[in-house]
Amino acid sequence: PIFTRLLPGYRSLEQEKRTDFEIRGVAMVHAIVSACLALDVVLYPDEAVVQDPVEGWSDRAQFLLSLSSGYFLWDVIICFVYKYDMMFKAHAIG
Repeated sequence: PIFTRLLPGYRSLEQEKRTDFEIRGVAMVHAIVSACLALDVVLYPDEAVVQDPVEGWSDRAQFLLSLSSGYFLWDVIICFVYKYDMMFKAHAIG
């Protein structure tokens, strides 16, 4: 992975810590990307949304929704695959 090139200490981590680091890395990338996209959608709304805020269509907002939905589905699966405790599972599902 890219982490081995960027972070020399990554190879010395135990497998469990590597996995946790990778999961947190994916979460951080999602947070940054989705925040930037959301800021763009809010600051520069599509004309259809300006004219009809309830039913107006925005391809950019739909892309952001799809991206985040995929991430949150992945997060729920990760919580169950790696047997996180019930609080993490509740947070992921909620």
